[in-house]
Amino acid sequence: MHMQSKNQLIFQCIQSAAQAREVIQVLMDLAIEYGVKTTTPPAEPLGCCSRGCQGCVWEGFVAAAEYWRERTLRALPL
Repeated sequence: MHMQSKNQLIFQCIQSAAQAREVIQVLMDLAIEYGVKTTTPPAEPLGCCSRGCQGCVWEGFVAAAEYWRERTLRALPL
């Protein structure tokens, strides 16, 4: 992924599970590159009933990924 695209991705709020997966991968790669230890990113949910529940487990995953993104960005020398 091009550096500008990486920056656009990691510096915007996470809005979806697919975006969360991408952001987590890019930030984990950057942490390794810079030798920065990070907390473990949130795990993807294992169970979803696919009924579109309010408070869906995927909403929780996206929120947790956003929190992890913010903390990890503060730890990286960017």
